[in-house]
Amino acid sequence: CFILIAVLIGFNLAKRLSKPITNLIESANKISKGNFDAKVSEEDQFEEVKVLLTSYNKMIDEIRIKQNQILSKSEEDETKRLFIEAILSLLTTGVISLDSNFEINLYNDSSLKTLGKKSEDLENKNFLEVFPDWDKLINNFKQSKRIIENFQIELIIKDNTRNLNLKIIKEIKENLITGYVITIDDMTSLILAEKHAAWS
Repeated sequence: CFILIAVLIGFNLAKRLSKPITNLIESANKISKGNFDAKVSEEDQFEEVKVLLTSYNKMIDEIRIKQNQILSKSEEDETKRLFIEAILSLLTTGVISLDSNFEINLYNDSSLKTLGKKSEDLENKNFLEVFPDWDKLINNFKQSKRIIENFQIELIIKDNTRNLNLKIIKEIKENLITGYVITIDDMTSLILAEKHAAWS
């Protein structure tokens, strides 16, 4: 008789414990699909189970908050990127943004025109691979303590020699180089005008 009672009590306890566990599993499945409203009821006669359910719901809230922060920052970064691209598109000076390894992040149409390149020539490329002749100059600048440097460079574009003025600026954060900004001006016409003036 006592054994039967114990068995019935055991079954009853197992049934009461299985329901909140089942609810947890169902909630976890919904959350894995992006539904963060799938919380579980925190009402239960067992104090230990209530603590578990409360902790679970708190964890869901923390995950949702973190996800929203990530999404918000992603949208903010994209907005900043679009704004910068819009500004760059208005500049007649060529501008190219690089990361610390000289990978090209951004460039404007003026840089393509000045360098005689197409978008596919710069998109997701390394600047020093696109312009290997400038490797030594730029790496020397990287190793130096200077923040900004000017270079006068001759570049042959479609069989024409162009005189370019390159200005390279280091982006530094916490004493580490995080990237570079390169501005490019075509000085060919100005130099020719100065030569003609000198010959006159």
